[in-house]
Amino acid sequence: VTPAPVPPAIDPSWNLVQMPDEGGQNPRVFVYKDKKYDALFTRTLGWNGGDGVLTTALPGGHVFWSFNDSFYGVVDGKTRARGSCSFPRNSLMIQKGATIASGQESDDDLVWLADYVQTDNPSGERYYQARTHIRHPKASLSDAEIQKGEIDQDYCYWAGDAVVYDDPTHGKILQMLWTGVEPGSLKNIDGCLREYSLEGEPGDGQYMSVLSTDYNFKSDGLGYGSTMFEDTKGGHIYLYTTKQVNLVSRVLVARTETLDLGSPWSYYIRDLSGDYHWQSSVPSNEEMERSYITAESGSMPWVFEKDGVYYMCMEAFPFGRDIYLFRSQTPYGPFTDRTLLFTLPATLDKLGSPYHQRWYMINLHPALSRQGELVFSTNSDPANFWDNFNRVGSADFYRPYFFRVYNWEHVYDSDDDSGAGTEE
Repeated sequence: VTPAPVPPAIDPSWNLVQMPDEGGQNPRVFVYKDKKYDALFTRTLGWNGGDGVLTTALPGGHVFWSFNDSFYGVVDGKTRARGSCSFPRNSLMIQKGATIASGQESDDDLVWLADYVQTDNPSGERYYQARTHIRHPKASLSDAEIQKGEIDQDYCYWAGDAVVYDDPTHGKILQMLWTGVEPGSLKNIDGCLREYSLEGEPGDGQYMSVLSTDYNFKSDGLGYGSTMFEDTKGGHIYLYTTKQVNLVSRVLVARTETLDLGSPWSYYIRDLSGDYHWQSSVPSNEEMERSYITAESGSMPWVFEKDGVYYMCMEAFPFGRDIYLFRSQTPYGPFTDRTLLFTLPATLDKLGSPYHQRWYMINLHPALSRQGELVFSTNSDPANFWDNFNRVGSADFYRPYFFRVYNWEHVYDSDDDSGAGTEE
């Protein structure tokens, strides 16, 4: 008989609020709203909203954050109403690492790598508004318009995942994928690899300076690398994407030859005989559609490893509240044994209307974990884009909320663990 799960020891200063089990989570797990991190991203000056929200652990315990479409400007602290803001298509931040493990994180730890239009005159135009971090080469605005503070609204880059690489010339650097997005359709059209220096300390001007940018990197538009798993033991980076056909979205995987994102990639493809193999050529649609590593649908596949078992968590597709866990014997699948991990709440904790349009891009943040728990952030938007402005609580749409899931390791306790990676 499996013993009853024991609640984790939680430091009160972490400000975690347990979510009631309303039949929407695995009974062995304990799910908490992380009100400390919610408060860190409840902001009134500069960055005050954004989606994407990816993290990467950096040397020294620091954490790299990237965001897609973001709001920069001023928010009313009492009403949480977002006023006039610029809308950079992507943005970066470094969280200093000294306090993360202890749970004493504060706003002082956040170094926003923003190119502000002006921060000197609160009554002037564009106060604490910022420019897009990396522009797409096809973006149409002139340099003069960018300098004025205008934002490209046609071609843009959205963030893929990132890894730390030990470069023979520069030492440890950050390698990051950017995905080019076509206006209107919002389809992936191409890719970019940008490398950043990690010399110095966050905020000193050298740290996170750009070392190189390859605007023609993996320009297939297939989205491999939107999430990654760095397999340091095997010497590969596994690069995941999803392919949507009608209302089904399933996972595919590629991998690098070495732990350098710029090394040759190969794609895990099933041939016409039904056997999987790694191929160097970019797969066709037909090849992709017979090469999924999940049977069930989902979005934002995040893979991690514990005790020799590889796990994948995904949000139900499309825009579901349920977060599922899968497992496998390898980082390239097949990922099976899908089980419900927990269910996101139906409403937001905010002033004004708590009703949002959808949850999307539910991201995993291993670098924020203190005790081995899973840390998730969410993205959500209002039903009407203009509800992001000038209404009570409008600044608490289109920003992340955070959840910590403890005891997740025991969701398969009633199963035969020797079957990990096989269908039950």
